[in-house]
Amino acid sequence: MGFTKSVTITFLSNMFLFLLSFISATLLSRVLGPAGAGVWNVASNFLTFGTLILGLGLSAANVFFLGKNRRDLGGIVGNNIVLTLLSAIILVPFYYLNTRFHFQFLRGVSDAQMLMVLLAVPFMNLKASLLNVLLGLQDVVAYNRVNVGDKVLNLILLVALFFYLASPSSAILAALAGTVIVNVWEMAILVRLVRRRDFLEKVPGREIPERESLKTEIPERESLGREISETESLGREIPERESLGREISGTEISKTESLGREISETESLGREIPERESLGREISGTEISKTEIPGTEIPEREIPEPGKWSRSGALRYLFSLDFPLMGRMLGYGLKAQVGNFIQRLNYSLDVFIVNYFLPLNQVGMYWVAVTLGKTLWAVSGSIATVILPVASSATNQGELDTFTNQVTRVSLALIALFSLVLGIISRPLIIWWFTYPFAPAAEAFLWLLPGVAIFSISNILANYLAGVGLVEKNIYSAVISGVVTVVLDFVLIPRIGINGASIATSLSYITFTLTTLYFYVRHTRCRWQDVLILKGADLALMRQTLSQRFKH
Repeated sequence: MGFTKSVTITFLSNMFLFLLSFISATLLSRVLGPAGAGVWNVASNFLTFGTLILGLGLSAANVFFLGKNRRDLGGIVGNNIVLTLLSAIILVPFYYLNTRFHFQFLRGVSDAQMLMVLLAVPFMNLKASLLNVLLGLQDVVAYNRVNVGDKVLNLILLVALFFYLASPSSAILAALAGTVIVNVWEMAILVRLVRRRDFLEKVPGREIPERESLKTEIPERESLGREISETESLGREIPERESLGREISGTEISKTESLGREISETESLGREIPERESLGREISGTEISKTEIPGTEIPEREIPEPGKWSRSGALRYLFSLDFPLMGRMLGYGLKAQVGNFIQRLNYSLDVFIVNYFLPLNQVGMYWVAVTLGKTLWAVSGSIATVILPVASSATNQGELDTFTNQVTRVSLALIALFSLVLGIISRPLIIWWFTYPFAPAAEAFLWLLPGVAIFSISNILANYLAGVGLVEKNIYSAVISGVVTVVLDFVLIPRIGINGASIATSLSYITFTLTTLYFYVRHTRCRWQDVLILKGADLALMRQTLSQRFKH
């Protein structure tokens, strides 16, 4: 599926998700009021932190390693399941400590509500991990279908439980029940993919032009002493036991014509390739990337032919463990998770600080301001979602950089326009949609708006850096902006309330964006104007794309 189509599908999905989230937020605010909405916000933010800390960065690792080699799908899924369940053990002592000491930053959340939140953490982590497995396979349709289905299911359960009991407990229980159901759905999708071998149909970003794949040549001195003709080599596959860790120098084999057939050693090679010539190399069925990151190579697994596995066989494959791969996943994931955790502090720490210093109804009002602000991330979030797997599997770095610059410029221009409109209508929109008691959220939203708008492009740039293996750069940006958040929150919130939280968050977002932009420009060696300033060619491309879409 092309990038534009993937982004379009993801954008439409995100807009629908936003609509569903907005309906849920409206329902919560109208039914629970500011104080009840505050309890829900504290509980949901703690749930977010719990899943982030115990997620171990597996979601990002799934996308990265599947972008490198899809044949280890079983090991990746199995590792996710085991690590998710093991990490949940740490929640038991936390529950005991909270029931004993009743932490002030969780004020308003009862012991029963906290128990439901803690039970939801491992299921939420598994949901996110399996969802990113679909993203790593670049099955954008299934990815968005699950995303939308999750929100629809949560809204249905929320409405049903509110009829029974209108309290924050109903909202938490709806989230828990919906997540368990989505876990089962995701596993069913993966079982179907394994049984049909759909996940091996396409290796993204490594397509070989038709003319280059019509003929496979092997240099005379380095390999065979002759040329393998099209009739001898095309459409054949080197058995796994002969091909692991080997490479035919200078060879490009078309992936679409090579699966499922064999080249015998006597027909094509004439001799065995010495081990010393092939250490650290591989035949991947595609053009070999020159930008592999050391330590991320994954050996290929043997996958049965379509229809060879029953459902139980596919499940056994998906529950398999790969300990060497697990170590590499944790190495990559934990680096990514440090940055994600610190950045999540920038997103949500202010909620706990507001809850610490101010009444619960103020937390509810601030939650409305943040919910409205996140609408601006629909465009950049859609692009960022697709950028990560594309960057992980890309082989032409120059084209990827030019492409990322263009989508970032276009995103920033669109978000600036949306920000202006949203700023003008924010107060009447909040009063009409969330009811008048939430009117003070309008001023907090206006203070939050500049940072949210500028921060939106950092989603794209940070995912690019993660996709090319520069996860540590995102960590540096997150640490710097995290310091800004903590210092300003403790200074401003006690003095000017939720407006202080908005100012602190806005400045933190701007700091993160500027530092991420700095690392991106240094890596790509492009000018900052190429990333931020809209060009005439961009407008022409937008008009062309829109005209093509309307024609169809």
